[in-house]
Amino acid sequence: GPHAVGKTTFLHEHRDDLADACPHYKQLHVVCADNPVQWELRNQQWVQSRCQAWKAAKDDKVPLLRKCMLDGAIWIIESARAFSGYGPELAETVSKGGCLKLIVPVVKPELLEAFIRARCVSNNQEFNALYWDIPRLTYESHDRYVNFVNKHMRPAGVDCVIAWIDPERKIWNDVLKQLVEWMR
Repeated sequence: GPHAVGKTTFLHEHRDDLADACPHYKQLHVVCADNPVQWELRNQQWVQSRCQAWKAAKDDKVPLLRKCMLDGAIWIIESARAFSGYGPELAETVSKGGCLKLIVPVVKPELLEAFIRARCVSNNQEFNALYWDIPRLTYESHDRYVNFVNKHMRPAGVDCVIAWIDPERKIWNDVLKQLVEWMR
């Protein structure tokens, strides 16, 4: 999903909730791909590691994504870019028995701009208004992700939930409920 909407914060705040919901016979991995940090639940303890492969080029990342889809473990992967450009490969892996479900956070363009501006302030950076014009905000807030879902994922039969981010980001409570339901 888009930048600055709360994906990483959600995972940091709810990683233990996800661990509590995970069936004891399943392995659980949580990944912040853009950072690139991943956690594996081992004996009810989180083990953190860095995995540069999440930021690798397509030739290296596609096998990693395929492994995650086919290994039987639960992988919760958040990213603004981890799946971009991989629609055909992901759909092919689903057709071969791979598991993939997507929660796609989207936001209205003006709210994305407000979120990015707030992030810039908190990071003591300047907002790049020339870059973040209305067409780019529209594309990055919604169109990029929904187009991907409609073109590749839905035709492949992938469960996809579009989660509209509200100003207070309360929708993340529903996202947690959806993830817990899918983990059962």
